[in-house]
Amino acid sequence: MKAALVLFGVVLAGCATTAEELRSKEPKAIYTTQRAPSEVAGCIAESFHALGPATVLNRAGRTTVTFQGSGTTGMAVDIEGGRITLWRLLPYDAEARRRVEGCI
Repeated sequence: MKAALVLFGVVLAGCATTAEELRSKEPKAIYTTQRAPSEVAGCIAESFHALGPATVLNRAGRTTVTFQGSGTTGMAVDIEGGRITLWRLLPYDAEARRRVEGCI
C-alpha cells in the first residue's frame, strides 16, 4: 500500500503544470472588458476559490491570476489592456464560462 502511494505521488509530481506551461497552449477563452483589472481579478479569484489558493500579481500593466493546487497550476488568467485571456487544465464547461462571464 505504501509503495502504491509513493508511486502515485511520483506520477502526480511528474504531471505538475506551471502557469508558463499553460500559457504555451491554446487559450480556452479570450474576452474583452471595460472593468478595472483589479475588479476582474478579484472576482475571478473569488469565483474559482475551489481550485486552490489564488495568486494575483500586477506586473508591467498585466494582472495575472493563477490557481495552484497539489503543485499544479489549474488555471491562469491574464488581464491586460481590457483583454482577458484564460488557460485551464480542466474543460472549460458551461459552469466555468458562466463564472468568468459574471466577472467581466
